[in-house]
Amino acid sequence: DIYEPPRYMSVSQACSQMIDIIREAGKYESIDGDENQTELDIKKLVESKVITEDTLAVGLARVGRGDQALRVDTVTNLSDCDLGEPLHSLVIAGKLHPLEVDFLRLFYNGDNFDNLVNQHNDFYSKK
Repeated sequence: DIYEPPRYMSVSQACSQMIDIIREAGKYESIDGDENQTELDIKKLVESKVITEDTLAVGLARVGRGDQALRVDTVTNLSDCDLGEPLHSLVIAGKLHPLEVDFLRLFYNGDNFDNLVNQHNDFYSKK
């Protein structure tokens, strides 16, 4: 038996992997003809754009502890963040209620939060 210590995925790693998938899926937009089921499924996902690199997300770490961390940003920006030690959670936001917006604003470190939220909510209103 091989014993490996537990490994945890960070918010940064999860967002980086999602970006890789989004970019890889974009390559399937121009496939013609002989598409297998996986390629068709990826094309449907790309066309629906359920998630993009600019999707608003919330990264959390060590929730409930004194050193908990919470950061709100786009998937792209969270791919570069360091929330410290595990355990991490990643929340992909849907359309946000005004009370949720007010709460999340407390944890956003940029200048254009209202613009980001408006674009995010407009995107999900069309779904």
